[in-house]
Amino acid sequence: MTLVQVAREKSSFDVEAHCAETATHPNFPIEVFRHPTSWPRLDKWLPTARQNALALFPDKVLHEPCSWHSLLGKRLLILSDGDLATQFLKRPSKKAGLSNLHKRILSPAMGDGIIVNDGPEWKTLRRAGLKAASHLKDRTNGRENSILQKHIDEWSIAEEFNLLDRIVPLSIHLLAHRLFGFDGDLPASMILHAIDQHRKIAEDYGFLDAVDAPQWITSDRTTRAKMALAPIRDFIETEISEAQLKNQQLFSQEITVDFIINMMSGYESVAITSTWLLAHIGNEPSLKRWLMAPNISEDEFKDRLTKAIKETLRLYPPLPFIFRKAKENIKLGGFVIGKGTTVCVSPYLIHHNTLNWSEASSFDPSRFERSDNNYSCFLPYGVGARKCIGQNIGNELIFQLVKSVLRNGDLKLSKSDLPKPRAGISLRPSEPIYTKYLANAGE
Repeated sequence: MTLVQVAREKSSFDVEAHCAETATHPNFPIEVFRHPTSWPRLDKWLPTARQNALALFPDKVLHEPCSWHSLLGKRLLILSDGDLATQFLKRPSKKAGLSNLHKRILSPAMGDGIIVNDGPEWKTLRRAGLKAASHLKDRTNGRENSILQKHIDEWSIAEEFNLLDRIVPLSIHLLAHRLFGFDGDLPASMILHAIDQHRKIAEDYGFLDAVDAPQWITSDRTTRAKMALAPIRDFIETEISEAQLKNQQLFSQEITVDFIINMMSGYESVAITSTWLLAHIGNEPSLKRWLMAPNISEDEFKDRLTKAIKETLRLYPPLPFIFRKAKENIKLGGFVIGKGTTVCVSPYLIHHNTLNWSEASSFDPSRFERSDNNYSCFLPYGVGARKCIGQNIGNELIFQLVKSVLRNGDLKLSKSDLPKPRAGISLRPSEPIYTKYLANAGE
């Protein structure tokens, strides 16, 4: 029996009864990733990174504001304090630019678009992206509800399914509709296969990644990753062309297909966050009772679900690691980051650091209305000029997706213990979360 199971056994009756009577906030422990006691040996670095990058960092990083490490003579600074991380990430790119490690890891996934680009054209892409994101925020209609209903209806037909495998195509479908008015049937099997192949290639870290070699010293990984994504790219290009023929062009000429693919990559944030939250709802009756308490207003429901989404983003930030390189000596928090130092800002480590959060390993939506937590340490989408421009759209879609699932039926998880997170490009479950979906009577 795990520690979480013991804790639930001791407290579940009282907590659940209390929640049912008073609709108080749920608060329950979760099984967190158990970090090692020390840094991995050099010969274990790459196998560890490929299996679960969280295991690269010892437990002490969850209790200290920063930690130093060295790999083959390369200095690595891990910032686990939100205030220090925010100060560092707000430095201009001429002082703290993208590291080679950041580019080499994300280029196979993101191409050369806005997320990886730090050249002169980045500002142009950024301005165009902000304008487009502002426009897309208002591009909502009843079609999104139809998309949600169509996908969720299919869930109830299946005997049992991997939750993430169903949420990924739904997230892509919603984003495709927002981005370029896609109204057709999504080729889900093609997309899932392409994403799976692409992920295996993109997360196949190598020696050059570990030593932060320049991006131009590359293997064929980027080429192979682009080939894996070719079917999705073709699908997007075709749909954009059709949208333009219908006079529904939403983007200026500055925004290329590469930019749209980068925006489409936001499906991962929507899918991962929705999956983790729905898994906890299916596993914790007190959480669903609190969210779906009878006689609460629509505004109260929105407030509760928004807090639950924030808590999910805290525990499982979509982008677990952000890497930068100091281009000059930088003074930060009383110490100096030497020129050439690689700096790791990890939203995951910051969100689980006991210096930043009380009961850091508990799911507690009420923390976002209390004063005993440092909310400047909440940065699931990054901070500063490179903060995710699609976060508002992403949060809206997460809200709509989870709301639709809750109001149309019940998730019944096959296992009571949820898998631990696995860090690669994103923070996916380390194992499939199998579930059944029981539609409401009359649905």
